Amino acid sequence: MGFATYLLGRWAWTIAYEYSITVGLILAGLTFSLGIMTLMLAFVCIAFFLPTDTSDSQELRPSPRVMKGLLRLVRQVARKQSLPIPDEVRLHATSTAHVYEEKTQNGYAKILVIGAPALASLDRKALAGVVAHELGHFAGGDTKLLRRTARWHRTMMHVEYALMQMPWNPLGWMIRLYHWLFKAAWAKEQRKREVLADEHEVEVVGAKQAAQTLIAISTINEMPWSRLSSVAEWFAVMRTRDASIFREQVRRARQTTSAQWQDACRRALKQKTKSFDSHPCLRDRLRAIGISPKQAIALAGKLRHDQSDPADYIDDWDEIDNAISAFFIDLVQQNQQAKRDMAAVILGRHV
Repeated sequence: MGFATYLLGRWAWTIAYEYSITVGLILAGLTFSLGIMTLMLAFVCIAFFLPTDTSDSQELRPSPRVMKGLLRLVRQVARKQSLPIPDEVRLHATSTAHVYEEKTQNGYAKILVIGAPALASLDRKALAGVVAHELGHFAGGDTKLLRRTARWHRTMMHVEYALMQMPWNPLGWMIRLYHWLFKAAWAKEQRKREVLADEHEVEVVGAKQAAQTLIAISTINEMPWSRLSSVAEWFAVMRTRDASIFREQVRRARQTTSAQWQDACRRALKQKTKSFDSHPCLRDRLRAIGISPKQAIALAGKLRHDQSDPADYIDDWDEIDNAISAFFIDLVQQNQQAKRDMAAVILGRHV
């Protein structure tokens, strides 16, 4: 861009001196705009060379000794399907499951993250399917691709912020158009890789079980009473600290009727995949494994959360469960107190 600014400046000078000063001034204005943008983006692009931060405040790292049961399940699934074995397995407070690569002294480590909600609500067969799906991302090279593009995504985010400071610059909109096209293409590629990872899950547990797991994960948030956030809010209102939000969520899901599961599934099936979505919608994912909407609604009516004991996978599960539950309840109570304080300021009295 600096070289382009130089050429445009010379051209503007030549046009103004030899042909038309008006056209030269217009080109000079474009040169000035391009020059300002070049200087700003030169500083912004330093972000590309900064180390990638993969830390997550909701991620837990119990020792392998504590997670013997979970590690055993992961190895069984990996060996059965000839999938890569992760270098490390971690837990997460809210995510169902995900994978990534983390830089170490000896290169890059493959990290598999299993969410506490999945441990608490999925039986062993369904959990094995989720593990197979995530390990399929390693086998497909998805995490390597994500690691290589992480710097570009971060740099584009900084560039977007810089361009927002210059909305009047037409050249900035050209760059933003490229960003939108890149994000749309990247999201499409991610959706394709999600479908390929689903195939590994189908190979482990079968299309019916894979579909039921997808339906359960996708539809539980369509029922307000069974959302994890709703459970945390309920405990916050009750002002109790001796609570397990995951156990309570599973209890509510078990009490949900077949008709309620089917209604939630219908709402989830109505959602469509958008251009910038990293995951296909439920309808598209089910179609890819050969399950029609009619079959999906029938499977939703048969959803029953089997008794699952996370202690089979995590030795200190009760301690981890209580810590995560207390964290979320405290967070909800802080948000509620902040709203009350704001209302008191507006109304001029305590609420």
